[in-house]
Amino acid sequence: ILKSNGNVDCYGNNYYGQAEDYLGGDAIGVAARYYHTCILKSNGNVDCYGDNYYGQANDYLGGDAIGVAAGYYHTCILKSNGNVRCYGWNNSGQTNDYLGGDARNPFRQYAFPEPIITVGIENILIKDSTPPTVSVVVSDTDNDFALDSPEVIITAVDESGVAYISYSIDDGPIITVYNSTITVVIPEGTHTLNYFATDIVGNTAPITTQTYTYPDNCPMVYNPDQIDTDGDGLGNACDVDDDNDGIYDEIDTQPLVFSNDFDDRVLGGTTFGTITDRGGWNVTVKELPNPAGVQVSISGSGTTARIVSCSNNVETMLDAENETANITCGSTTVAAEFANPKIELRMPPTGEKGKAVRVTLKTGQTATLGSAVTASITNTEPILVEVVDESDNILGSGLLYPGQAIDIILTNTSVEFINLGTTDVIFTMDNVTITLSPGQSFTDSCPGITGNIANTGCLAAIVEDDDLHVHYHRIKEKGLSYNGYACIDDKGREKMNCKLPLKLGSIGDSRNESVVFAQKKIYVYNDLLAATGLSSFDQIKPQCKQIFDNSNIIPFATVNVVTGKEITGVPRVDDYVIILRVHIFDPDTSAEYISTVCKLVKSGSFNIDSNMDGEPDTTKQKLKIVKTVKPNGIQLMPADDVVIGGSELIITYPTEALWEEGINNYVYPLIFTSDSDWTVDVCTYAPTGYTIVGVYDEFGNLMTDKNCIQTGVANETKVVAFEAVKTSSPKKFNVPVKLTVAHKGKIQQRILNIPNEVVKRSELVKTIPKPPKAPVPGKLDRIIAYIIRFFIRWI
Repeated sequence: ILKSNGNVDCYGNNYYGQAEDYLGGDAIGVAARYYHTCILKSNGNVDCYGDNYYGQANDYLGGDAIGVAAGYYHTCILKSNGNVRCYGWNNSGQTNDYLGGDARNPFRQYAFPEPIITVGIENILIKDSTPPTVSVVVSDTDNDFALDSPEVIITAVDESGVAYISYSIDDGPIITVYNSTITVVIPEGTHTLNYFATDIVGNTAPITTQTYTYPDNCPMVYNPDQIDTDGDGLGNACDVDDDNDGIYDEIDTQPLVFSNDFDDRVLGGTTFGTITDRGGWNVTVKELPNPAGVQVSISGSGTTARIVSCSNNVETMLDAENETANITCGSTTVAAEFANPKIELRMPPTGEKGKAVRVTLKTGQTATLGSAVTASITNTEPILVEVVDESDNILGSGLLYPGQAIDIILTNTSVEFINLGTTDVIFTMDNVTITLSPGQSFTDSCPGITGNIANTGCLAAIVEDDDLHVHYHRIKEKGLSYNGYACIDDKGREKMNCKLPLKLGSIGDSRNESVVFAQKKIYVYNDLLAATGLSSFDQIKPQCKQIFDNSNIIPFATVNVVTGKEITGVPRVDDYVIILRVHIFDPDTSAEYISTVCKLVKSGSFNIDSNMDGEPDTTKQKLKIVKTVKPNGIQLMPADDVVIGGSELIITYPTEALWEEGINNYVYPLIFTSDSDWTVDVCTYAPTGYTIVGVYDEFGNLMTDKNCIQTGVANETKVVAFEAVKTSSPKKFNVPVKLTVAHKGKIQQRILNIPNEVVKRSELVKTIPKPPKAPVPGKLDRIIAYIIRFFIRWI
């Protein structure tokens, strides 16, 4: 009798001890036949006792037995892998093992033909044909089959007893555990668990299949899909920032795509903006419940994070760990929640042309920026307000105390201040301090020009010196015709059979020349006419060198420059003449080469912005010099631009050519620049006594020995250089240049006249004496030096 407590009671013939009771408490099956009995134990082993003449009562200790059957003189064990192990008398092959792997219960486990159990107190015999009932327990708070813990507890219950529980994960092997309760650990990820249970009489429950995910990326929120867009371990259902761009989903304009735009107007707020530069920081933008607006903070490390918000494009700049600012549009109010040590605001943002207002806040300070800047009444100390140019150079500054407000109106040429508060505001512009009483206004018409703070008009003449240059290396080979050339390298050494490099660059990048003098003088045009007795700029221009050197003609301003931008303020709107003098030293020839550029600035350009870039034309005066490097020295030529519309084509050409006496060749470079496709036909005409001998490309290749050439200019800068040779001696003449240009079928023509003059070398070149060479030691000196060195080495 197999008892529910795991013991077995036996009775009958006990000659061989086959009817001894089994009291181990772990029996789940029993088989008996004639003279031996076998007990199937819950640990997968089998204990046998009784007659063992043929070895039929040997114990089985494999640990994988799930069934047992006893024959007359043999025993067979059903193993969990579906094979059968048999032992005992084998006179008819009855103990051959079965290795098919598919043997299953029900198996003949007992001595009687059918399994029976005793139920109730009436001792009624009934057949057990019901499989075990199987249940699972998991940790799944939100019931979405995504688990909080990887453990799945499987429990089986059966009226006759549970033999074992079997399970597999995904397509893995079936694992059998001889117990009625087991724990299965689900690996990370999504997996399918298959399980069933078998009772002690061989009834097997149907296989149950369930898919689980571990871990649950939102354990408190039902989300069976477990979608996690940014892969941060938080599911979209509970992640406040699904795309991990730092902008909370509720105000992110693209919540599933990494982006930079935020807008809380969908929540009924007023604030919107863009992270224009993260600066390497982790930037967080979230909604503020009260007052309405957003909170921006940074963490990690970086340079400067920039956030531009609201319709007036106020830029908030954060540059230290954990700095936090609260931003509200409508009134464009920014509060420094935490500044380390300061948070800066800028309107308009960094990178935009023109002047800007910059406000500095410390922790706890608040400012409102519109046209007016207002310091919150809740501030405990003043805020710093500055006017800066587009490069953030400070033009003026002042302090606003709690409750004060000042309207700052920025234009291309001026800054206007209006005190909107009830107390005096003190502001400094161009090193001059002004006090504005309530309601008072003030305009600085020349911001950035020290001392010219009154509203008297202003010219900011930005002069771009040495704007574009040509380097032209070549030398005439002795004994060859004029078209036979060699070239020289950067060290002045001859190289035969090489291409002639013709390239763009800036002063000082070839043959080690250096700018030793560059000075600009500005004259009031009408004053210059009166001082010289001349009547027009056409008469002034040929005299510019003499005017520059004449100490009796006093310029309005003199500025020493080398390259870049120079800003000069003038006292009134008028016409002005700018004269630029440049000296370049060439160590190869030990000479300074001189060029003088002269230009008229018309008063009408003060309020004109031709290309609508936010700067008046007076700030775009370009004084250009074209430099040509030749074997016998440097050739400097004043230059100017012709701009042809359509899609813009810029032609830089020499405005004057000064031939040095004794030099019989001259180079006329024309520089074409365009951002689209143009066809250019250019012809240069030399007067009697001069001949055009060749046209060269930007690489120094001879393209033709004629005086005309056709070329294309497409999204590039291209050089076409004409060379003229002197055959007789007219000292003054014009070289006409005829241009025919075409773009998209439209043809335009221009004729440029380049005035030429043969002048003395002293007007173009200042010779610098070379230092004397060190004496060369004689033969006796060298012998003595050798003896001394030998003697020292020997010692």
